[in-house]
Amino acid sequence: MSLAAAVGTSIGFGEFYLAITFMAASLLIVYSSPFFNRVFKSKKQTRLLIFAIDQKDLPKKEQILEAIRLQGIIIEEKKLEAREGRLTVTVEAMVRVRKMKWLEEYLVNNNSILSFSL
Repeated sequence: MSLAAAVGTSIGFGEFYLAITFMAASLLIVYSSPFFNRVFKSKKQTRLLIFAIDQKDLPKKEQILEAIRLQGIIIEEKKLEAREGRLTVTVEAMVRVRKMKWLEEYLVNNNSILSFSL
């Protein structure tokens, strides 16, 4: 929208070369951005983490989430569901690629966690 306004204003004032230069530069940026995205890959991933614990182990939920936070993983609790004696916690986690292995090992080795999905 702003591209059209800038080009239209340039043409309206009779600055055709400015409009053409601006259009060429804009198109160059738009069409080269996929290349830059491939070269400079993001070092973070957003994952949906779902884990289940016993309903009587409610305090363990905060311990698990705090242990994950201490590793620099940003988490946001989305949903807490209680069903058949189990608590299912749904969390959105922003994980650095190098911390993904740690998170997987932590979830597998934690005895309080009955099941998880990452």
